[in-house]
Amino acid sequence: MNLHTPSIMKAGGIAAAISVILGIVSAIPVLGCLFAPFACIGGFFIPFGAGLGYGYFAPGEENTTEGVVGGLLTGIVSGLIYGAISGLGAFLVADFSTAIMTFIASAIGLAFFGGLMGALGGLVWPQIQTMVEGRR
Repeated sequence: MNLHTPSIMKAGGIAAAISVILGIVSAIPVLGCLFAPFACIGGFFIPFGAGLGYGYFAPGEENTTEGVVGGLLTGIVSGLIYGAISGLGAFLVADFSTAIMTFIASAIGLAFFGGLMGALGGLVWPQIQTMVEGRR
């Protein structure tokens, strides 16, 4: 299996940056209520976008399995970071033991779900690329 590591790092880095920005903006009291819908759907779409990003940045020589595994890895990274940033908000509103459990559950849960969504993104990208090339 030949994974393109720079593509994993680039797609995971972009997804991590989006996660950090969304997490920080969501923690600001006035802006938090405005960005709450984006924070809720961010756990779904950020890892999926990371999987698509891996397919976009990869050189195009990978097969479907490599696309899925690359998307899985970028999804895990982005889900873990998004879960950790989201869980940090619990430290502001909960006691220490509740905040720790929320942090751990968010990070692990979103890393697992992020892996699934990232793998789905890595699987979907070749089909999108085929459809676009078929129209030319």
